[in-house]
Amino acid sequence: MVRYAVPGTVKGYTMKNLVILSVAGLALTACATSGGPSESRVEAARQAAIESGELVCRERRQTGSQFRRQTCLTPEDWARMEGDVDTAFRDINRGEPLSDNN
Repeated sequence: MVRYAVPGTVKGYTMKNLVILSVAGLALTACATSGGPSESRVEAARQAAIESGELVCRERRQTGSQFRRQTCLTPEDWARMEGDVDTAFRDINRGEPLSDNN
């Protein structure tokens, strides 16, 4: 079947349809990028917590990765995490299982 160009159309679509599709595409794009203000408020709150000393940020490297990743925790959380690691290493060196779920 051969389609002939009809005046006022582009490959079978009318100009009205093309305009509607274009506006819908722009609206969806605007919705997808509208997360900015809430993200900036979260980042501002995070920065305020860091400056007040409520959060301590450290750069850490995950095993198997060359990239460093910044992790921010409270001083109590950092102490608990370091204590957990020390306990795990102590248990491994004694030959004890890591968990009681055996």
